[in-house]
Amino acid sequence: MPLEMRQQHFNAETESAIRESREILSGNTPARHYSSAGELFRELDAEEKVIDREDRSKGKESGEAICI
Repeated sequence: MPLEMRQQHFNAETESAIRESREILSGNTPARHYSSAGELFRELDAEEKVIDREDRSKGKESGEAICI
């Protein structure tokens, strides 16, 4: 066989996103809806602030690159 078949492996964050997507598609988790791009970006900014606080509590610098 000219191509080697391998199963893909994803990091934990990607696996979590895949599970969440499947839950939304199956109807077990409600999808988020936004009335504007501004509303979406405000929520993303708020989530980023939470992640930054969690990172600082783990000793990481704010804005430090995280390899995934």
